[in-house]
Amino acid sequence: AFVLLALLLGTTPTVAQDDSPPAKASPLPSPSEPSAGERRDLYLDMPYYLGGMEPQIVMVRGREHFEGADAERQAGLVAFLETVEADVEDLVSGYALVSHDELFSFVVGIRLRGAQPGTLAPAYLPLLLGELDEPTVTEDTVGDRDVLVVTSRGTGGEPVALFLYDEGDTLWLVQGPDDVVEVTLANLPGSTEP
Repeated sequence: AFVLLALLLGTTPTVAQDDSPPAKASPLPSPSEPSAGERRDLYLDMPYYLGGMEPQIVMVRGREHFEGADAERQAGLVAFLETVEADVEDLVSGYALVSHDELFSFVVGIRLRGAQPGTLAPAYLPLLLGELDEPTVTEDTVGDRDVLVVTSRGTGGEPVALFLYDEGDTLWLVQGPDDVVEVTLANLPGSTEP
């Protein structure tokens, strides 16, 4: 799973297995909504809870995506940016991660200022599939979201599913238990209003 996060962000997260009890939920202030034509910072759109636990949130901006990335990952990132006709300075990504004995789940957000809706998933998918073991891609609806489900073999040979939700200028990737994935997807930006 950390290899996947490294692929997604170009850097390897430095998160040790945490055996301490999960953090208790605490109220967080609601960030103010952006004005018309203005996009909120990706950090404010990251989930503050995964499975009832507070995740570690890490952000990477612009050229930081190349720091610590090997030549192959750098080339993949360049190809992705060329496909969507964007500059690395327009790119912000981050992850929210919970890694406990009782829960492993993460959300990755990849935001590209000015990206055309529907372009990020098709541009990113070849890079992602090239790193996975025997991947398959299907379409589904989870948490009222139309998603691509990428299933591959995990390190122990078990199937692992990654859910991709392409929301305008942001590509969201979610992994974890089914109930956590469903709630997380339903609460990401762009939710269906009643």
